[in-house]
Amino acid sequence: MSEMKGQLFGMLLVLTIFGILAAALVPAFKDAASNVSKNIAVDASTGSVFNEANRIVSVR
Repeated sequence: MSEMKGQLFGMLLVLTIFGILAAALVPAFKDAASNVSKNIAVDASTGSVFNEANRIVSVR
């Protein structure tokens, strides 16, 4: 019975740690994605990708 309690406690501990990491990382990735989308624009006529300073980053 003690081994089963230990295994259940271990699983609960691992799930808790993953939950804490997910709660910390998801907002960070959402912020990074929104910053990237704000700083990149695509010119529809040429397909060129521009950054915030309107310098060509890549041409398709």
